Amino acid sequence: MGVAVVRSLDDPEPPPAAHLTSRDVARIAQRVERLRGLRFERPVRPLFVDRDEAVKVLEREGRAEYPLREQRIDEETAKLLGLLRPQESIARVLDRIDQEQVLGFYDDRARRLVVIRDPRSSRPLLELTLAHELVHALEDQRFGLDVGEGVRDDSSIAQASLAEGTATAVMTDYAAKYLGLADVLSIADVADDSKLPKWIERQLLFPYLAGEEFVSVLRGESGSWKAVDAVYRFRRPRTSERVIHPRRFAAGEGALAVTPPDLRRPGWRRLRRASVGEFDLQMLLSMNRAPRAARAAAGWGGGRFELWRRKGAGKCPAPCLRADLAWIGLRWDTAADRAEGEAALRTAFERLKARGGAIAVRGRDRQTTVVLAPDAALAAAVVRGG
Repeated sequence: MGVAVVRSLDDPEPPPAAHLTSRDVARIAQRVERLRGLRFERPVRPLFVDRDEAVKVLEREGRAEYPLREQRIDEETAKLLGLLRPQESIARVLDRIDQEQVLGFYDDRARRLVVIRDPRSSRPLLELTLAHELVHALEDQRFGLDVGEGVRDDSSIAQASLAEGTATAVMTDYAAKYLGLADVLSIADVADDSKLPKWIERQLLFPYLAGEEFVSVLRGESGSWKAVDAVYRFRRPRTSERVIHPRRFAAGEGALAVTPPDLRRPGWRRLRRASVGEFDLQMLLSMNRAPRAARAAAGWGGGRFELWRRKGAGKCPAPCLRADLAWIGLRWDTAADRAEGEAALRTAFERLKARGGAIAVRGRDRQTTVVLAPDAALAAAVVRGG
């Protein structure tokens, strides 16, 4: 599901309510076709709804795609790794975004495009929102989209970056060609600080910002969409590294395999197994105040993560340091990358030590293993190989 322009929670007095007719929609769709260089295979009829109706749709779709249990596991992981503060809640943040900030979305599963009629939305903003979401509908018809909801893993972030990158690029071209300076400035005033938790804000923005940069490199100075179309058809990016470094993607550089040891123990159950990408590593380092986080993360070659919970922990507020075991395995492009990245990791995890629990870090060849556990003996045993 693609989400379009996000508004500030501190907007000034709302302008008169904007409205688009079916003729407006047809005109905007034709403009999107020209800008993107593709034709719709069938007409798209957006559903215009008010905020309350949209929230119901988002809540229903969100529960199906991102169940509360998955949200709680992601929240536990984020708090354990210092990405979220203990008092922050993923569910509350998502509700807030749905109720106050989303202006439109395209559901690639139901193939439904929804634009929200919000009295605070100007006509130029509504027009750009529709153009953005029409790009998603167009590319879904021509290539197929599958962009999941919730806290995305590295592969999902990469695929979302391609989709949001193209839609944002077309939206930018649309504004330059069809909107006046006053219209653009009025929209810029809306896109203010969202005041979301920093980690969630960066998760939301990365596919748009890094995705547009990725698409810009593919288009080159000519602005042609041929390379983007070929990427959609033959080889979509599967890691955030490929989005951050488009020329590595062009060279065919892929992720190195990381195989976790057998972490099974009597009385423990696994809650999560996931990839760790370069963007994840950037967030882990920067949110825990490691210096030169982006540079240290750039040596990433591959990564995996597992979260285990001791059974019988009962009610334990996140992060549950007395019952959680986290294993992170990273591979680096070179030995020098490992040395730099591992130093940054040690700095980041020193900050987490103050909360309690135990942390063990082990480096060997071009691989680093980090373990967070309730006690030092368990951390040491797991970091040695399980």
